Amino acid sequence: MAGYFIVHFTIDDSEAYEQYVGEVVDLIAKHDGKLLAADDAADVIEGSFEPGRVVVVEFPSVEAGRAWYKSPEYTGLAELRRKASTTHMMILIESFTPPQT
Repeated sequence: MAGYFIVHFTIDDSEAYEQYVGEVVDLIAKHDGKLLAADDAADVIEGSFEPGRVVVVEFPSVEAGRAWYKSPEYTGLAELRRKASTTHMMILIESFTPPQT
């Protein structure tokens, strides 16, 4: 079952963040991942939510997503991301198949 990274963050250094994006998109693809969504203006329907960017990335499985995150290539890029932005939340979840009735 597919795995999804959902990340909410604020960009602090646009130039450094653009450098990160320029490298991470190719690395995600190299690990069979797909960037599904990225939005700076989420429509908050319920609850509280601080402004920032939300990104959703799909991998073939949770294990594949975890392997990407822990890969030596991403470890270096993660440092650039941390310098360029403030992460409010990063989660990895598994897709769900509803029971057949």
